[in-house]
Amino acid sequence: MDLRFSDGVVTDTELRVPEPDGAQLAVPAYTTAAGTSVDARIWTVRELRPLDGEVELRIGGRAAS
Repeated sequence: MDLRFSDGVVTDTELRVPEPDGAQLAVPAYTTAAGTSVDARIWTVRELRPLDGEVELRIGGRAAS
């Protein structure tokens, strides 16, 4: 699944459904448009909904490791 950030950067992610505590989104390390490196993280997904042929996710907090 491609994830598009507000700065225009797109990265490949993994949507994990179902997990014991609900859906999770695994985001690999990436670099922002401004050149800042961001470590890989796994986030909880609060909501999934279709939107104009795509899927919009509402992200919660970081998932427990």
